Parts: sequence; C-alpha cells; structure tokens
Amino acid sequence: MSNDAWADALTEAESPERRDPGLWARSFAEQNGDDVKAKAAYVRYRVGAAAVPSQDSVPRIPGSSEHNHLSAAHDVVTTQLTSKRYKAAEVIGVLLILSSGVSCAATKPGDGMGTTAALLTVGLVIYLGARLGAWWNHG
Repeated sequence: MSNDAWADALTEAESPERRDPGLWARSFAEQNGDDVKAKAAYVRYRVGAAAVPSQDSVPRIPGSSEHNHLSAAHDVVTTQLTSKRYKAAEVIGVLLILSSGVSCAATKPGDGMGTTAALLTVGLVIYLGARLGAWWNHG
C-alpha cells in the first residue's frame, strides 16, 4: 500500500465531515472513546479495506466452485454448526454403546440379551454414521 493511501486515510480520519460514520463509530467504540487511538484504528481499517479486492475483482479458477477466500468466514460458521451435529450424534452413539455394556453386566445368565444387542447395534450404527457423515462432509 502506498504512503498516499495512508495519508489520505489520516486526512479522512481527522475530518469529521469526510469520515465514514459507521467505521468511525466502530473505531471509537473499540478504542473505548479514546480519539487518538480511534483515529489510528480508523486509518488502519481504511487502508486495510483499500487493500482487500472487491468481490467482483477476485479472479475465479475455471472449474472451481463459486466460493472464494472472501466467503471463508461464512464457510467456517457452517462447518462448525454441522460438525456440532455430528459430534452430538457421536456422543449419543457412545452412550448407547456404554448402555449396552451396563445392560450386559446387569443381565443374568440365561436371560435374553435382546435389549443389550439392540442397544449395541443402534449405538454402533449411530456412532459410525456420525463418523462417516463428519468425514464425508468435512474431510
């Protein structure tokens, strides 16, 4: 980034008529009302925003998906939300498997093991399904 961009951003930060009101409010709030620090933050934000290419100017790789590095924050949130679903399913599967162990220990010899087998089978299916789903969707 050229020194001219920094100088322009500083001039803008020092002139209340030229400032971006939203960016100034953000800078001011983040610096707890300290004007000097808020101006410095404003300049950093303004110069940083000039360095980030617009969505339209980002080159696309032929054959790639429409996602690019500018949508990374959205992708991270989506991944975190979906992985929580798989983790919850894994926990349920493990609890069912552990329940089958307790059921097996509590069952007297000669009694049917149907409940134990059912708990073990359902637990394994849920756990392995969650592991497979997490791998399939998140690598």
